[in-house]
Amino acid sequence: MDFFLNIYNSSEMASKFLLASLFGSMLFFSVIIAPSVFKVLDEKNARAFLRLVFPKLYLWGIFFSLFIIFFILQSSLINQIIAIIILVGFVFSRQVLTIKINDISDKMKTDKSLIKKFNYLHNTSVAIFLVQLVLLIFLFFSV
Repeated sequence: MDFFLNIYNSSEMASKFLLASLFGSMLFFSVIIAPSVFKVLDEKNARAFLRLVFPKLYLWGIFFSLFIIFFILQSSLINQIIAIIILVGFVFSRQVLTIKINDISDKMKTDKSLIKKFNYLHNTSVAIFLVQLVLLIFLFFSV
């Protein structure tokens, strides 16, 4: 019986470590890296840098989310669903939103009427990111 308790505790510790690591890396990127880029680099290079980094950030989130899901399999169904929602947010942001945002950003150079659409997609990606942060906090305290 002690063996199974140790496995459960190890699983709980691993999930908390992964949740905290993902939350910390997301917070660091959004509070430190993203704002600093536009202060240090000109607009062209800042955009190029962010286009390179964002897909990797989302891939990082996908990777961590998959491990989190694995480690919380013994947790409640609601926790598992929340972890899957976090994962889906990263996949959607990487595979759909980022591509559309970049495409519209390129087209905005010649068609200023796309600014509203760009802002909508960008704000959607920010909202998903913020919801993921809140869900990570919830999971951390409920696992």
